[in-house]
Amino acid sequence: MKELKKLFMLIPKLVLLFVFGGLMYMGVEILFRGYTHFSMFFVGGLCFVLVGGINEKLPWNMAFVSQMMIASLLVSLLREWY
Repeated sequence: MKELKKLFMLIPKLVLLFVFGGLMYMGVEILFRGYTHFSMFFVGGLCFVLVGGINEKLPWNMAFVSQMMIASLLVSLLREWY
């Protein structure tokens, strides 16, 4: 029961992070390129949630450079996938 309650508290947080990340990604792309595609909303949102989850799932004592490399790999793979 506690796990279900925890999940219900986590879902709104992830949705908010997803929407924020997607909008920010689109905004930056419009700012620098002058245009964007709606699919970039999903790429940005997914990247934002996954990169934010690095500290949630991986050990806190992991080197910052290692975290940056994992994040850049995730972003690069998602960007090329779309």
